[in-house]
Amino acid sequence: MITPLPGVKVISANILQERESQFREERAIPILDMYFSLQGHSKAVNNNDGAISEIDRMHHGIIYTPHFNGYYALGGQEVDSFCIEMDASYMARLQVTDVECLKRFWDKAQRQVSTEISPTPMEVTLQQQQVITDIRRCSFSGHMKDLYLESKVIELFLLQAEQADRLENNKTKALTSADQERLYAARDFVKAHMFEPITLLQVARHCGLNDFKLKKGFKDLFGTTVFSYLNELKMEYGRQMLLESTCTIYEVAYTLGYHDPYNFSKAFRKYFGHLPGKLKSQL
Repeated sequence: MITPLPGVKVISANILQERESQFREERAIPILDMYFSLQGHSKAVNNNDGAISEIDRMHHGIIYTPHFNGYYALGGQEVDSFCIEMDASYMARLQVTDVECLKRFWDKAQRQVSTEISPTPMEVTLQQQQVITDIRRCSFSGHMKDLYLESKVIELFLLQAEQADRLENNKTKALTSADQERLYAARDFVKAHMFEPITLLQVARHCGLNDFKLKKGFKDLFGTTVFSYLNELKMEYGRQMLLESTCTIYEVAYTLGYHDPYNFSKAFRKYFGHLPGKLKSQL
């Protein structure tokens, strides 16, 4: 779906595929992309400067390119991507410099240098997901639709900029190398025990941190909470089971520690945006 606005394209795609798909593009005009990879893996390769931008599922970024000659690749069996693409005329309306990350971003853009608002892709937040849903479900038409979409585009841009600035500020309070090692050990522990009923205290004791340092450090280092990470592991594992095996939804739910398949389906829908039965019906 491509929804036009003056100076803006809103592009939303949800596809199932057997192999990675690639799309060639060549343009000589500057473009800003607010890109969200909600499912699957996305990559952009610009042959002009050799730049490669990669975004995994449930991550996003803001990317400026003065020109582009290369290709985009979408990986994964299920791809759900959302992109807002704007030209120079619309970009000019967003060139605020109230925060450091935006100052640097717009400075490079004005010098016609490819740049990203954050050095690494950022995790998609619930607020951002809601705005994307609002845009996708827009029921207005005509000028009302234009006004509504424009307000949502600006809201989403501000949410991304705010998140980038917050992450940048967090880096000024850098974790010690010893604490980082302990947090990586915590993440490995969660992954190794994802099928067990673990507690935050167990994770903290295993890695040698108190619960406060564990919660704060995990969020700062990985951009998510301990139990959000655990939920991500479970949902991804469950999706793979549904796609690659003959297991029923009940069997998948039981494997992941859910005693009631309804609770698994509810969690699955909240995470992926659709019920697990949708995957089974498409096989």
